[in-house]
Amino acid sequence: MTNLILITIMVIIILILGAAIAVMNAKLNQQDTKEDDEDKPSESHPYSLKKFILTPAEYSFYKVLIMHLPENLSVLIKIRLADILEVSKEVDRSERRTAQNKINSKHFDFIIVDKKTCTVQSVIELDDSSHTSKKAQSSDQFKNEACKASTLTIHRVPAKRGYSADDINPLFAAANV
Repeated sequence: MTNLILITIMVIIILILGAAIAVMNAKLNQQDTKEDDEDKPSESHPYSLKKFILTPAEYSFYKVLIMHLPENLSVLIKIRLADILEVSKEVDRSERRTAQNKINSKHFDFIIVDKKTCTVQSVIELDDSSHTSKKAQSSDQFKNEACKASTLTIHRVPAKRGYSADDINPLFAAANV
């Protein structure tokens, strides 16, 4: 009789352990599925993280830029024109919306700001081969004119494989920041 009780207790313990393992596996599988779902874009938010935010040429320029940036300055990347320019208050409402939309959808490659105040000192556009298209040239012309109207210095730097201090230093001449 005692053997029968011991066997029954052992079977119950094995069943309880089996159930606990099954519950743990189910939870782990559920967690794995959630993580997989997080990597996939949802129907309402069809976005995924880009591997790189800078092109190889932009990254090459950025590395040299931060090495040779004057101590009082800092660099921001890929900032919309609308984040640093504003439409004049004198512009009527319908023209204002059109003008705002134009600056909402464009960005500057690099923005040079004062480290202490974060005020914009100048912007840098890296011009690669894509800038030869009519659409890009129109966008470049728009950025040039917007900067001129707002008295913001824009530096245009031809894109290339590698950069040196000789490419960066002229951008920070005292009157030319």
